[in-house]
Amino acid sequence: MDMRLEFSTDGVSEENRFEQWSEITREHFAGLTSERTTEKPFFGRLRAHTVGRLPVMDFHAAAHRVCLNARDIARGSREAYLINLQVSGTSTMRQGGTEHRLAPGDFGIIDLTRPGEVHFEQEWQGVTLALPHHVLQPRLRDRDMAAGLVVRGAEGAGALASAYLGTFARMPPPTGSTAEAVGNILVDLLAVAVGATAEAREAAAPGVLAARRQAVCDYLERHLGDPDLDPASVASAFRMSTRYLHELFEPTGETLMRRVLSHRLERCRQDLAAPAMRSRTIADIAFGWGFRDLSHFGRVFKAAHGMTPREWRKQALASGALPVESPCARVRES
Repeated sequence: MDMRLEFSTDGVSEENRFEQWSEITREHFAGLTSERTTEKPFFGRLRAHTVGRLPVMDFHAAAHRVCLNARDIARGSREAYLINLQVSGTSTMRQGGTEHRLAPGDFGIIDLTRPGEVHFEQEWQGVTLALPHHVLQPRLRDRDMAAGLVVRGAEGAGALASAYLGTFARMPPPTGSTAEAVGNILVDLLAVAVGATAEAREAAAPGVLAARRQAVCDYLERHLGDPDLDPASVASAFRMSTRYLHELFEPTGETLMRRVLSHRLERCRQDLAAPAMRSRTIADIAFGWGFRDLSHFGRVFKAAHGMTPREWRKQALASGALPVESPCARVRES
């Protein structure tokens, strides 16, 4: 069933904010009980949708505690896990006699059939995925190992799962077979990070490769403005060989640096057409997106767009409209 929900306390009076937040989260998120932990003004914002059959929620809120007690479980137990990714701030998760601190990038797993709690000590942002037992447990070496577990997002399979879950929440909701495929990759990554069976690890291999490639692509987007961005620096950042890095991109039919070039050109195209960027020179914009040589930039821009940067800027600003699609696919020079 498709779920779409957006809620914010911004338009709610201060005295009613936490009460409304509690009602919304209890109704839509497994009957959890929310408790105030500070007298400071409260705010909360959430956005929820489904990808395939998996509900995913994006949160931003002030400090508070979320509890699952025996009464909540008796009232309406769901045989599912809540996978909670800490995006910013810190939290403490307790379940099954264990207590863990979560830092940004870490994710914790709460079993909704057992008492537990998560205490957000400060303003925080997070992503939560609801995952039925029957989806995750068959992939695990021990069916009970996930409850109350925290996976660190600093390296290894945990880093891949963490990055993919964050991307999963931000992406426009895919549909049909694409949504199912994206959801399956995420579940496979979570299983590998928690402790998958040999069979599940083998089945997850294509998804792990896709997630690694996506993590690299996200890194490229964040560093497009770095003129030193190259295969060696990217491989070093991900602790992999340059050979393996190139192999990651072979199935796409696009080399890593061809991707960097086309995305840099697209950012330059947008900036050249933006009225707010009118005061910046063409060189300023090109160098700002990682180009080192203005002559080279002019050549590859014309190859991609059929006109020089100056001609494009003049035309775009005169028309006041930015084309929906860019012909960056015509890039021939890297």
